[in-house]
Amino acid sequence: CVFCIDVRSEPARREIEQKADYETFGFAGFFAAPTKFKLFHQDQVVYASPVLIKPEHTATVCLCEGEKEQRFLKRKKWREKLKNIYVALKYNVGSPCILADASGPWLGIWMIMKTFFPRLADSLREKFYAGSAYSLKTTINHSGIDLSVQVSWAETFLTMLNLTHRLAPVVILFGHSAKTENNPYASALECGACGANGGGYNATLMAKILNDVTVREQLAQKGIPVPDATVFIAAEHMTTTQTFHFYDFDEVPLKPTLKQKIIRDFHEIKKALSTVDKTKSVHWAE
Repeated sequence: CVFCIDVRSEPARREIEQKADYETFGFAGFFAAPTKFKLFHQDQVVYASPVLIKPEHTATVCLCEGEKEQRFLKRKKWREKLKNIYVALKYNVGSPCILADASGPWLGIWMIMKTFFPRLADSLREKFYAGSAYSLKTTINHSGIDLSVQVSWAETFLTMLNLTHRLAPVVILFGHSAKTENNPYASALECGACGANGGGYNATLMAKILNDVTVREQLAQKGIPVPDATVFIAAEHMTTTQTFHFYDFDEVPLKPTLKQKIIRDFHEIKKALSTVDKTKSVHWAE
């Protein structure tokens, strides 16, 4: 398991290393792949790299087809319309007072729910958003990145970790992220190596690159043989809640018994790390 070197990853790494079948490594959370990500649910581009590095390559995070995804986008349009109405009322002369009087009771109820019933508030918000973007099935299109660049990134990543020989059958890349409410310092809890963004997309991109047959062929020519049986899995560690999100886990070509072992192990790790809702300990993306 490769984790971000952020100190908040250390408790999870300690728990994982107590299990005989696991070994952990630390690496900067952008995984040697400085990239701009164009996200399906945001208008701006996310610069997922250290602030001193200006990414020159762009990857697109897009939705897979499906009813759930279409419902998400439909509700997104309605939320944007409501936001425009809210902004128009807020900044027009005379209407701010009316807006404050009309919305005060409802916002007060919402504040009480978020304070005393945070899980219920979070559940209601996810239903309003038709599921959070975090829970939707996405895919990363990195076809615009030259093959030579992908090979260079993969070579740098494996060489710096000294994973050039005798790779394990399963290598899990854990980006790290954070979830917090009403926090002016929220970005400080995110991955610094990803420009104060979550590292899940970087992990997904690097896993896709390392699983690519063409990339592996060129790595072999450089003296870095990646066994055909080795599978790289992308994941994200939510450090504020000690939860684990695995991307496209159902599509990973592993034996069912090995998949069940990984699921069981990380549920146990979650249980040891935190006392938060155990029913949401690990999310396996379909």
